[in-house]
Amino acid sequence: MAALQINFADKYQRRLKARASESGFKTVEQYIEAMVIADIAGPTMNDQEIEALLLSRINGPTVEMDHADFEQMRRKLKRRLDKGRGTKV
Repeated sequence: MAALQINFADKYQRRLKARASESGFKTVEQYIEAMVIADIAGPTMNDQEIEALLLSRINGPTVEMDHADFEQMRRKLKRRLDKGRGTKV
């Protein structure tokens, strides 16, 4: 893997450390790597696009879900987040 060095002013270092910690990352490097990978992965939707999508599907088909379904969704999300943070699952 190639290395990349980025220098930030001290005032940004403190903020980066705080944001990394708040977001569950062990290091600033992991936090920045996750941000870059998310950016490379493609554009995200803005609030207006999300609202339009939700409104377009509001009258769509529904699916019954129970506690087990939500637990499965939580496990999948946790695996994705852990993978993005570089932690072992």
